[in-house]
Amino acid sequence: MINRADQSIDIETFYFSAKEGEPLDQIITAIEYAANRGVSIRIIADAKFADIYPEALDGLNAAENIEVRRISF
Repeated sequence: MINRADQSIDIETFYFSAKEGEPLDQIITAIEYAANRGVSIRIIADAKFADIYPEALDGLNAAENIEVRRISF
């Protein structure tokens, strides 16, 4: 689904924690490729867990075409 997106991707998740080699690592790579193709990516994650596991979300938020928001669930 991520690889076929051509306009936008919206993701809502309770937490977003990635470790190299874990399954989510492949999803993060696909999200980055989609953003590089010009797809608009919006991610909403729980603020508490985003503060505990900030690396993946902060890295994505720094990329062009990716917006990350932290909210309290």
